[in-house]
Amino acid sequence: MNKNSKCFMAATLALLVGIMLSGCVSYRVAVNGFSDPKYAGGHSYWLLSGKDDVTVNDLEFREYAAYLRRGLAQAGYSESATPDQADLAIFVSYGIGDAKEQSYSYSMPIYGQTGGGTYNFSGTTYSDYGTATTYGTATQTPQYGVVGSEQVSGSTLTYLRFLSVDVFDMKALQNEKKKTVWRTDVMSRGRSDDLRTVFPVLVAVATPHFGKNTKKQIVVVINEGDKQVQQIKTATDNSQK
Repeated sequence: MNKNSKCFMAATLALLVGIMLSGCVSYRVAVNGFSDPKYAGGHSYWLLSGKDDVTVNDLEFREYAAYLRRGLAQAGYSESATPDQADLAIFVSYGIGDAKEQSYSYSMPIYGQTGGGTYNFSGTTYSDYGTATTYGTATQTPQYGVVGSEQVSGSTLTYLRFLSVDVFDMKALQNEKKKTVWRTDVMSRGRSDDLRTVFPVLVAVATPHFGKNTKKQIVVVINEGDKQVQQIKTATDNSQK
């Protein structure tokens, strides 16, 4: 490989790395919503933990609750000052599922010089005085492109990240009756097992569907730089009660 080809490949690699570093991570998220069409009550709520081993005072729960409050507010719900004043009891469950190994295989193009460059030449002339050989070099503008491909394969671990929001009628619940008003389930599978990173994305995707029946599972591809995700991330101090 000549110098020009090496320079081109180095520049191409640098460009690809730059794009990867400057770009944002995308998530493929599935959301399912169920609701009781007969419910005609209010939209005030009291937030509760849906996990037996987690209380509302748990630091992790408080962080996630701040994101959820922002989403609920955007969907038209307001938090009550006390449980007795709330129309709804909202239970929040979340977590990371077991790791799953997934195989992958793809073809990666190999870039290099396809034409041009510097060439050596020689020529011989004949005359009555004898022969003469001339040596020299000629340069053409280098051309670059795909010169081949390389098959890349391997495996990676992926994790299921999920959020479940179960909503009940508060008065019925206080009378020891469970009356489900609506439920929203959100999940995403990816290589990150850091729920703190993924949670705002899950809430952002769920927010437009809070309190609604989606009729089917809806799959959304969303970027972590999406406006809706950023709005969920920038929860105010008032939302972090």
